[in-house]
Amino acid sequence: MEPFPTKPVKLKPHTFNAAFRGRIRTALKAGVPWRSAAVAAGVSGGIFVKWYKRGQDIRTVIDSTSEYPEKMTPEDFGYLWLYDLIEELNAAVVVKHVKRIDKASKKSWAASAWWLERRAKEDFNKDLNAAAAQKKAEGASNVPQVLIELPDNGRSAAV
Repeated sequence: MEPFPTKPVKLKPHTFNAAFRGRIRTALKAGVPWRSAAVAAGVSGGIFVKWYKRGQDIRTVIDSTSEYPEKMTPEDFGYLWLYDLIEELNAAVVVKHVKRIDKASKKSWAASAWWLERRAKEDFNKDLNAAAAQKKAEGASNVPQVLIELPDNGRSAAV
């Protein structure tokens, strides 16, 4: 086993070459979380997050101004491509799984219940509803109680 390096290791800047793009696309299309997809493609999760955020910043500028930012570098186009790819493939995976759940719900109500618990949380999520009921019960016990004693006006005497 090699000893842990004592000096910081400088990683070579990654280029968005065809092999990298192919590995990322394949992993994301399969539904692999994007940090894991990055590692599978040979990039650390931290670097990948920085690239994603850079692409997100560029997309925000483009969406707000309808123009590319001035002085876009080839790397900036790579960051933008990566951000757009992640968003597109994440949406495609969500659609694929919602279709699967919808298909399964035709045979089993549990699939529909699962979907409702996650998409209509306020009305169908059992954990949220239980927590709300508990909070309501706790709130009721914290309300000051007032006990009023009324005179019996001789009604308690045995007849």
